[in-house]
Amino acid sequence: MMGVGKSTLAKKLSHALEWDVIDLDRFIELEQDASVSELFERDGEGAFRILERNALNKVVDQEEVIISVGGGTPCFLDNDQLMKSSGLCVWLDAPLPMLVNRLMNAKEERPLIKGLDEAQILVTLESLYENRSLHYGKAHLIVSINKMSIQESTKLLMSIIRDKS
Repeated sequence: MMGVGKSTLAKKLSHALEWDVIDLDRFIELEQDASVSELFERDGEGAFRILERNALNKVVDQEEVIISVGGGTPCFLDNDQLMKSSGLCVWLDAPLPMLVNRLMNAKEERPLIKGLDEAQILVTLESLYENRSLHYGKAHLIVSINKMSIQESTKLLMSIIRDKS
């Protein structure tokens, strides 16, 4: 889900493993010379999801790379299957109120919650969670980050990745 810390954890994990990191949203922004918000506004979510799928296809087969995807990525165009067949997929799960707190300061950067107040963000996240959890649940691993620090999450995932290598 948005706000869970995918990008932050990906950076920490890639540093710890000495692997590359690809933030799929940033990859798309560089390719398109526009922010995700601008792409959503200009072309709509459907067009963005096609860009996202194309970008995922370009990066998914790389070795020794951590790929951080947007919260919606696994839920469209069979991306969940592509991701799962290409490497270890991890669902970072967190309580929705925790995500609301994190998102309140960054909501203008997030197309799906832009302009919403706290209560509206919670309702939106509840709906997204309900619709997305089926796809998220296909991940190889579910990590609840509710009471884990970023360092603890990094250490846990690093040990799992090293065990699988």
